Amino acid sequence: MVFCGVEKLSCIDYPGKISCVLFVPGCNFFCPYCHNPQVVRNKLPVSMLEHEALEFISERKDFYDAVVISGGEPTLYNGLPSLCSAIKKNTGCLVKIDTNGSRPDILKLLLENNLVDYIGMDIKTDLRSDSYKQFSPDPNIVSLIKNSISLVIEMAPDYDFRTTCVSPIINSDIIKNICKDIKGARLYCLQYYNTKSDSILNKDFFNGKDPSIPNREMERLVEDGKTILSSCCLRKPYE
Repeated sequence: MVFCGVEKLSCIDYPGKISCVLFVPGCNFFCPYCHNPQVVRNKLPVSMLEHEALEFISERKDFYDAVVISGGEPTLYNGLPSLCSAIKKNTGCLVKIDTNGSRPDILKLLLENNLVDYIGMDIKTDLRSDSYKQFSPDPNIVSLIKNSISLVIEMAPDYDFRTTCVSPIINSDIIKNICKDIKGARLYCLQYYNTKSDSILNKDFFNGKDPSIPNREMERLVEDGKTILSSCCLRKPYE
């Protein structure tokens, strides 16, 4: 595997842990509000090879609690299980994967072999309509997402689901439906849109309008979600 970016110190990407974050290039989703368009389009140069990343982390294993593999979409890489295994074997660090849930086969492999300690899974919208078509051209995407949700809830040692709240994609009905789709989840976080990003994947999608949702409306979305799922909460920017 190769990486297009490395965050050498993070106190927020793995809850409660000091972590190193490895970013993989490329993604099979095309979220119009994505603030990493160069990562999605695989336009960034390789900044670190796998053996270099392992060496870097191993030299600092007494400092790091965890390694987070993010992107892009890590599960697109068939070498992900071997990377996770090497991290755990060589450094003793906990491993977290950030994913869009499109590869339940890879998630199942990771979970069955105890190669991942935490999964952060994005839920882009609800699973009760054709809404996911705006993110993925895969005609089976809803089924794949449902499978991943079940795997995470049933098998992951620790996890969270999260939704980036962007207008007009997200509203109260969508949040309520998502809460039904992930019934029983121990943690579901609503996230603010990243207004500090200078570039997004598809500005034309928003017709020049600000896609961010105001604080009071975000709080209202959480209240609506809690009527279905008690673990629904608001994740403050960069928390």
